[in-house]
Amino acid sequence: MFIRAASVLAIAAELGALFGAATPIADLAMLSKREFGYVSSCDINSVKIDQFYPGSRNSVIAGTCYTATGQKRDTKLNLNHCLGNVQGNFQYVEDGNFADSCNTFTAYLTNGALGGKNQNYCVACYRADGTTNSLNCIDLNGVVGNVDGKLQCFGYTDVVGEPY
Repeated sequence: MFIRAASVLAIAAELGALFGAATPIADLAMLSKREFGYVSSCDINSVKIDQFYPGSRNSVIAGTCYTATGQKRDTKLNLNHCLGNVQGNFQYVEDGNFADSCNTFTAYLTNGALGGKNQNYCVACYRADGTTNSLNCIDLNGVVGNVDGKLQCFGYTDVVGEPY
């Protein structure tokens, strides 16, 4: 039994039309922006390093984000839950506790290197041999999200009453 190419293409076109007409259950782009990509749903100019949070050593960021209903909410997140120092270089690491091996007094944030679509956290970190990598910058937008007005990474948020 031989199937002609034209028949296969006709069947594929009908199936494509069938699935193309289906209504999506949810907007996947919006869901993924909530899991990471906080820049698009927070006031990026309000997000700063919280230099005064007790014991944070400049590892806590604070700012204003929007809830699912559009309300503004002040939020904080300890980046030790999000970033790690691997041989003097930043990586997205759950509970990486980078502040223990980086000079966080050098930390700063930069906005908009990708046309306003990112926010970099920069700091000098130590290697295992004790030398310092002069500067590390990592895009927080790739790991930090906004879940209903709360900054989050790897499931950690700033739930009221819980320590960072």
